[in-house]
Amino acid sequence: MNAGRMRELGTWDTNTLGSLFSGLRPQQLHVASVLAGHSAGRVFIEGPDGRPSAAAVWAGEGLYVGGRNPSSSFLGAINELLPRDRYTAVFLSSALPTTAR
Repeated sequence: MNAGRMRELGTWDTNTLGSLFSGLRPQQLHVASVLAGHSAGRVFIEGPDGRPSAAAVWAGEGLYVGGRNPSSSFLGAINELLPRDRYTAVFLSSALPTTAR
C-alpha cells in the first residue's frame, strides 16, 4: 500500500521500529510480537527504511501508532485504513507530539 507517504513493509528491522513504540505500555507487547514475527500483523512506516520517523502496526483488532513526528498525510493514510463497519482500537504512543495525538 502506498497512500500518501506511508508504505507497508514486508520485512523490517525489529530494533529500529521497536524504538518508535517506546511510549506504549503494556500494549507494546502486541507490537513487539508482530515485529518479532511471532504474531500476524501489518507494518507501515513513514520515511526511509533505516530511519523511519513514524510507524503503525496493525495487530488483531488494534492499530498501534508510534514515532517522533508523523506527518498529517501519514495520519490521514492511517485513518483511511480503518474499517468503517466495525470497532477498531487505536493506541497512540505517549512519545508522539501532542499535536499528533
